[in-house]
Amino acid sequence: MLNPSDIAPNFIELVIGELKKRYGVDFIGYNRNFLRRRIASRMNRNNITSPIQYYTLLGNDAREFSQLLQNLTINTTEFMRNPEVFLRLERKIFPAMVKNGDNSREKSGKNAKSGESKKKISIWSAGCSCGQEPYSLAMILLKLKIPHQIMTTIYATDIDEVALKIAREGKYDEASLKNLSPLDRKIFFTKTNNGFFKVNRDLKSLITFKRHDVIDGAPLGTFDMIICRNVSIYFTRELQKRMYRRFFDDLREGGYLITGKTEIPPTRFMKKFEDVDFENRIYRKVE
Repeated sequence: MLNPSDIAPNFIELVIGELKKRYGVDFIGYNRNFLRRRIASRMNRNNITSPIQYYTLLGNDAREFSQLLQNLTINTTEFMRNPEVFLRLERKIFPAMVKNGDNSREKSGKNAKSGESKKKISIWSAGCSCGQEPYSLAMILLKLKIPHQIMTTIYATDIDEVALKIAREGKYDEASLKNLSPLDRKIFFTKTNNGFFKVNRDLKSLITFKRHDVIDGAPLGTFDMIICRNVSIYFTRELQKRMYRRFFDDLREGGYLITGKTEIPPTRFMKKFEDVDFENRIYRKVE
């Protein structure tokens, strides 16, 4: 079994260079002992003790490259991760979005009857990984019956095509459902013969999964909400600025930005947002 200390510093630099080239994720500022342990874990999982052999595997096997990336960036994947965030969305944010939509239709008068100003809700889940986050959003929206009142779309994007394949399939183990109530499991999932849980069609119908680079990817449109949690922490400060600049540009005025609990956008952008719930990192665009 390979000991992490056996991995030379130059091999770590070689691997993170390839990760940046292929995925645009910069690990240059990461603790080298952390990176060494995670790389060693993947090598041991593949019964490989030679760094050159593992580097060759990374070049030939896109799935292994994806597994390594997930090992470096994703610690937990579960539905309703940080439940207090989703509770706030359910009780306050989504109802406020619907109310604002109703007000806009009332003010539009005759045009509302023609459908010209019909309110739509568009949400972007950036860095969606294996899909638990956008499916969690869809559950709340359906419980509130919002898609029955307003045209609602969730765009879920990630750079990892392997993770997106899992998301599109929508089949998960029981551990990832630990934050869901028995009723939610019953309503939104079907248990398969092999013990997995498959999301139902109503959830899938609200979500469009797409491979996309949050920094340099093509424009996706404008959104009422962008949720991007635990992504910026892997970027350099310069890439963070570019990402938040994009989010600001892609949000409608009054739209919501939600980040991870340890993430705070750069000061220059925070001046353009108001704190809706700082503890849960929910902000609203005011300029």
